[in-house]
Order: sequence, then C-alpha cells, then structure tokens
Amino acid sequence: MRDGVRKCVASALVAAGVLALSASSQGQTVSPQLKKRLQQSLDAFNKIPASRQKYLSGATLSMLQIAERVNRPAGSGGDDGGTFVGRNAKVKGGQEAPHFGQLAGVPLVPGGPIPVSNPNLDFTVTVLDGFTQNETHTAQCGNTVVVGYNDSGSFEESTSSNFFGAASLNGFSVSTNGGNLFRDLGFLNPGLTPANFLIGDPVLACTSPTTFYYASLFLTATPPDPNTGIANPLSAVTVSKSVDSGVLWADPVVVVAKDGHLHMLDKEWMAADPNDPQRLYVTYTDFDSSFLFNPRPGACNNQFRQAIEFVTSQDGGSTWTTPAVLTELCGVSLQSLTGSQVLVSPEGKVYVAYMLFGPQGLTRSLQFQSSSDHGATFSAPVKMTDVVPTGDGAILQGGFRNNEFPSLAVDRSSGPSRGTIYVTWADGRNNMVPDVAHEGFMDTYNYPDAMMSKSHDQGRTWSSPVTISPQPASFKGVGRDQFLPAVAVDKDGEVAVCYYDRRADPKNNLIDRFCSTSNNGGTTWTESRKTPRSWAPVIAADRVFLFDYMGDYDGVTSDFLLANDGFVGAYQIMTDGNPDVFAAKF
Repeated sequence: MRDGVRKCVASALVAAGVLALSASSQGQTVSPQLKKRLQQSLDAFNKIPASRQKYLSGATLSMLQIAERVNRPAGSGGDDGGTFVGRNAKVKGGQEAPHFGQLAGVPLVPGGPIPVSNPNLDFTVTVLDGFTQNETHTAQCGNTVVVGYNDSGSFEESTSSNFFGAASLNGFSVSTNGGNLFRDLGFLNPGLTPANFLIGDPVLACTSPTTFYYASLFLTATPPDPNTGIANPLSAVTVSKSVDSGVLWADPVVVVAKDGHLHMLDKEWMAADPNDPQRLYVTYTDFDSSFLFNPRPGACNNQFRQAIEFVTSQDGGSTWTTPAVLTELCGVSLQSLTGSQVLVSPEGKVYVAYMLFGPQGLTRSLQFQSSSDHGATFSAPVKMTDVVPTGDGAILQGGFRNNEFPSLAVDRSSGPSRGTIYVTWADGRNNMVPDVAHEGFMDTYNYPDAMMSKSHDQGRTWSSPVTISPQPASFKGVGRDQFLPAVAVDKDGEVAVCYYDRRADPKNNLIDRFCSTSNNGGTTWTESRKTPRSWAPVIAADRVFLFDYMGDYDGVTSDFLLANDGFVGAYQIMTDGNPDVFAAKF
C-alpha cells in the first residue's frame, strides 16, 4: 500500500464508529462494525486511480493507515489485532503548557516559542503512539486566540473516554490574552453518533472574541436501515462552533457529505466574511469514483472525477448550501488538482486559490478564481504562476513529504495597499542540484524558497514571483530548504510570512522557524528566527500518523477584527523526536 494510504487509516478507523473499552486493560478493542467501516474506506481508496492517490492529504492517508492495521489478522507481522492503547481517559483539559525551556534545557527567548500543546501527557501509556501534534491553524479575534492541530493523543483520549464510540484526531488550545499563554483543552468534540470520526486537517475562523469555528475532515455513516440494518458510510467535511471563546464546542455540523463507497472528500478550507459574521465559506477536493461505478450522462461519464467544490452558510454554520463546482478534471489524464484555500476581500468578494498538477506532476501551477455574488457564480480560472516542484518532487531531505500549495491573504487595512491579495508557496526554481532520483521523479534536488506574488486588481493579474528570503550565494551547490510558508496581513497593512528554514545547518537537516515581515507591500523584508535552537526531523515514530508525514501546513494569522496589530502563528517543534505545538507572537 502506498505511504499516503496509511494516513487515511486513522480517520476511517474512528469513522467506523464503535470502540469498546476493555474492562481489564488500558486498550480499546475495535468492534466488528468499526473494522468494517475502516475496510470500506480502504475499498474507496483503491477505487481512486493510482496517479491521484498520492495527492490525498496526510490526514486522510493516516486514517487509511489505521484502517489497514486494524483489518489485519492478529499476530500477522506486528499488527494490533484491532486493539489500540490509549491514555485511559486521562484527558488534558485545562492544563497549562510548560515552557519550551523546561523541556529542551534552553531559555525562552523574547519573541520565541510560546507553548501551545501540553507535552506532559505524551508517552503516558505507550512509547509507540499518541504523542504527535502537528499541522496547525490559528484564528484570532480580539484577545482570544484558538489553535487547532492534528493530535494522535486526541485520538486515544477520545476513544479512552468511551465517547459513545466516536473519536477525534483534532486537538485545540486557547489563549485569552492575545496569544501570550495557551491552555491545552484536549480533543475536539466528535459528537454522540458512534460512527463519527473527526479525521483532522484543522482550519479555524472567528467572527467575534467569543465565536469560533473549527473545520475538519470527517467520517460517519447513515442511520441503519430499519429493514436491512445496513448503515452506509459517508465521507464528509464538518464545522464545529464555539460561542464561549473556544472552550466548549458544539457537535460538529456536516457541511457536505457524500457516499463513502465512492467519494473521498479532502483538503478542506474555511473563511468568514468580514462584512457579515453569519456568512461562512468552505472549499474542499472531491476524489470522485462514482462515475466509474455508476455511469451516467455528463462531463465525467465513465471516468474518474476530481473537483474543487464550494459550499456556503448564511446562518453562522447551522445550514449549508448544496455543493457548487469551481473546477473539475475527468478521466485518467494524470492531471490533478487540490490544495484549495478560500478568502474573503474587504468588500465581500470571495477568492479561491488551488494547485493544478500537470501529467505525472511534472508541471504545476497555482490557479485563482473569484466570485462577486457570495459564491453563486465564479470567474474562469486565472493562472497565478507556474510552480517548480521542491525536493525530489515527492519528499524533502529527511524523508518527509512536502507540498507547494498556496497560502492566501488580503489586505483589509485602511491604507493605500487595501485590497492587495498576497499568495505565498514553496518553489524549487532557484537552486536545482543534480541528484539521483529515488522516490521522486526528478534527477535533481530542488532546494525550495518561500516565494510570493501579489495582485492589485482583485486577482485578474499577478506580479512576477519574488523570493522572500533569498538563499545566500555561499549556499549555491549545497542549498537549504524553506518550506510550508503561510501569509497574513494585519490592521496596519503589514505583511508576514512564516516558514520552516534549514539555513543554520550546512548539511540541510536541522530545522528552524522563521518569520519575515514587510511594511511596504512585500518590496523589502525583515526576517527573524522564532526558535532558540534548531531541531532534527524525526518521522515514523508515532504509529497513528503516516510514516513520511510531518504536517501539510502551519498557518499564521492577524486579528480578524482589526483591533490589534501584529501576528500569531503556531507551528511544531520536535524535542527528542516528540512533535509539539508552539506559537510565535510578533
């Protein structure tokens, strides 16, 4: 099975929905119903053409990894036989995260890492899983900041709590003082339905200091048919809502759900309208095999389909429109598209960016579409820029996956730059070094740069890409990786881009977090290091997550209400191979 498949396991596992606590042990035994649901997810994955499978998110692939494990016979080469070890209901709620210096033996530097997740509960039961937090997203409204992240410990905590058989891979932490101090509040509520499984890929938004939204990938099932007893699987996207500043969360609301036998919904994103606190937007990718197994007239008759789709809510996330298609590909042309992000302009115009892969991924480009009527119709795609793949085209040095997906931000300040749209991504065009191709498809290793382009005319045209932090001339022929950049703009029109950077290590292995800021619309940049020491990437250490996965993104945000200037952005630091979440406030 492909590496990507393994990550899908965790989600499918919980989606199957019935986890029974063993009265005599600290483990949970997966029920036959849950094992069947996980197997259904594997079956759905196997319907996707191999050329498209690699474009699934790390969260979905981790879910599949869990599904694969739980459906192996006990004793067949390291399998759990359907049992996972958990924390025995030792939930993290309300505990303050310790300082980074207490863990790593280094002082907390001014402007340095602020602890977000609580590592004190890692390794409490097993050294094999349940200790990884990664792939963060942050929202700020006023002095309230909420960070969501993928958390293998949340999976164990939710199942150990026997939460009606539902499970969650989503963790969250809350700050009420502008991001200076966070409390890790455990796992995101997956709801009461036994088949519910919050898979991860968190995206957050807020519309007031008390109202926050948390989007996630989701697996569930229909109620059993009264005659046959059959419950059909659903692949879905959900949005959870909090009205008390992110402390308590209502049951997740299904934004969109499709037949889990034939669809895999993936890579969701969410945005709130600054002009209307009740209006929310969500985009996602539909990996759609339904036309292959149910031929019917239409553009994709008898062909595999992949689409960026869009839904909206006008009542604060209670109800959602039927899906609208922004763009789609049919057949096995080896093209692919995914990685969408949605954004709303100061005037309420909707912007969506995503990545289009050419045949076999050899060519890539960022695409842009906009809507002036709240998503009822969208413009034709505009190419923002061509993108050169990074690393060997599949992984970066150290053996972990990377992507070049776009990160979008728009200037909502009252200054002359108001309305400017910024996009950042990782790009390998500037330092391509001959290298032997192994897992990738290129015979070069392309050291990535964090790059930016901008538009002053609502996305109709885009500037030539520029490197935010150019590689020093002394690195030529050796190189350093910059990857997973994210962008935000604050109330004063200042632009910030945060990214991982390996410049401190001549061997391009150890990682730091850097943030660059610009007060002149991206013409010049001032950069600062946010980690007091470099850390080494360690993968394949937590059995819940895909073995070549360190996270697919980390966000940075400004105050959505434009009450405060500056930025907050969460990210991961690995301490002795243990990934935890920290934040930079600047």
